[in-house]
Amino acid sequence: MSSSDENGSSRKKVLIVSMLVLSCALSVYLLWTTDPQPVHQLRSATQIDSLITDSFRDFNISNAQIRSQNILIDSSFSRKRYVVEVSPSFSKTSFHYTLHERIWPYRAETIGNVYFPEKDMQIHIAFNGTVQRTIFLYSESDD
Repeated sequence: MSSSDENGSSRKKVLIVSMLVLSCALSVYLLWTTDPQPVHQLRSATQIDSLITDSFRDFNISNAQIRSQNILIDSSFSRKRYVVEVSPSFSKTSFHYTLHERIWPYRAETIGNVYFPEKDMQIHIAFNGTVQRTIFLYSESDD
């Protein structure tokens, strides 16, 4: 092997090691300078109701548009269902996304179903694998 091949090989090794050191230093810097994303604790189902109500308020949904009912699942559990009438131009997908962003830090999830051709949307809010709340968004047709 010639000495030029050895110099080229050693340069590559130095370059790789330098890049690794630089990336490690950058990782340490980012770790120290960024704040961790807070994880919120879901203490009760009424907290979910409050988050839902805040989302309704953000989208200017009045109380007159909202009906709620408790659905008895068994003797120890009931689920609240919100039925909301919105205008045909209302973006149900935007509402779902906003609600999802609000609930996600609590480690709850939203599951949305769209029903065609009406384009009505049902959103389930689940926590620990159990659906806690349901929101049904519907629009009266323009016909």
